[in-house]
Amino acid sequence: AAIRHRKMEAETYNQQGPMEQVPEPRTLSSIQGHKMTKLVPIEPLLGTAQTQPLLAGIVSQQIPKQAVIELKRRLRETCLSLKEEVQRHTEQATSRLARAKLPQSVAAYEAGDMLPESLWSRISELQK
Repeated sequence: AAIRHRKMEAETYNQQGPMEQVPEPRTLSSIQGHKMTKLVPIEPLLGTAQTQPLLAGIVSQQIPKQAVIELKRRLRETCLSLKEEVQRHTEQATSRLARAKLPQSVAAYEAGDMLPESLWSRISELQK
């Protein structure tokens, strides 16, 4: 009996429609950042004592510069390869969603962190 009553309440609530209008995305104000701390210059905190680099003893000064250059080249190649692979998988996923007739999923992906423009336009038309 309690479940039926809750179901009836939910159906009644759903039939009433939204209580307030969903605003147009262009009418929303931008989010303002707030400074949570007071910035203090670090030099007075450190004092005038001479300091050594934190990791000075770990990396030998005798590593040839060519080895460092080679390492950077390999890292760059690896990053580019990963970027291309991610792009390829993204394109495959997008095409699979489109083939599965899930255009809202494609639109949501393309919109990123925001709601897709097509969804905003549908909402505004429903509110008219």
